[in-house]
Amino acid sequence: MTISTIRTLSLLIVFSVFLPAQASAGSVSTPGATKGSGAQASSSSGPAKNVLATVNGTPITDLDVKYKLNRERHSAGSAPRPTEEVLETIIREEICYQKAVALGLDADLTYVERLRQFEVQLNFFKRKELTELFIRRQIEGQASITDAEAAKYFAANASRLRTELHIWQILRRDEAAIQQALKDLAEGKPFEAVAAQQLPQLPESARKPWDLGYLKWNQIPDAWREVVYDLKTGAVSGVIRGPKGRFWILKLVDRREDPAVTFENIRPVLVEKLKAARIEEVRERVERDLRKGARVVYTADQPRPAE
Repeated sequence: MTISTIRTLSLLIVFSVFLPAQASAGSVSTPGATKGSGAQASSSSGPAKNVLATVNGTPITDLDVKYKLNRERHSAGSAPRPTEEVLETIIREEICYQKAVALGLDADLTYVERLRQFEVQLNFFKRKELTELFIRRQIEGQASITDAEAAKYFAANASRLRTELHIWQILRRDEAAIQQALKDLAEGKPFEAVAAQQLPQLPESARKPWDLGYLKWNQIPDAWREVVYDLKTGAVSGVIRGPKGRFWILKLVDRREDPAVTFENIRPVLVEKLKAARIEEVRERVERDLRKGARVVYTADQPRPAE
């Protein structure tokens, strides 16, 4: 990690009493600095590519220069600088960084806390990206759907796949709130009135946000699927718990059948929908198996997740 320009200038003044005079103005070395001890650690996969300079063995690459130039372009009032000038700035900052580490300044509490925040972001990126890569490489390959499987599913569910449902919803993001909505309905309040409680000042001409219109089979959320198709017209569901802290109560206003729906005209969408469901099924199984093989130790004051 490099130090900002202002801090660098200040450190240059402070460190000037520690840095010995150099025989060559283009070659500066810091006593006590070891190879690879600079702001950029050497990659474990091999030497860095496109190295423009090294500072006590630490490479400065074209990516460092491009990154700094990009940061400066986004700074208000900054005009682009020549590449050579930016490279020299990075070299000066790297020299100061290495000296700061040698003096133990990397133990400064403010610096440590800011560094920790960047490390949190880096760890988040690594977990997210490699988890997605793991799913693509290790899980999706186990979740293919053949046309024969899709045709068998269509034959068993043709009536449902041809049915369009007209649905009203009450959506809450708090369990206490959805339970209160359920209580209001039980006391005889109209569905629309309960749905509108958290939606004040709706324009009269606008379509009401709780009215979802007619939904096709592939527009029905997975959390609703095992409930809404079994509702009779005019009936209201109980509370449906969904992902990301969402809770619904649904009313089935109407249902209609689209006889034009055939296996051939929905095959691509059906295959993708079945594949997504299988990916989720395989992912959950793989994650359960991985969890069983992992050694997870909670600290004493942390609550345990529900089994």
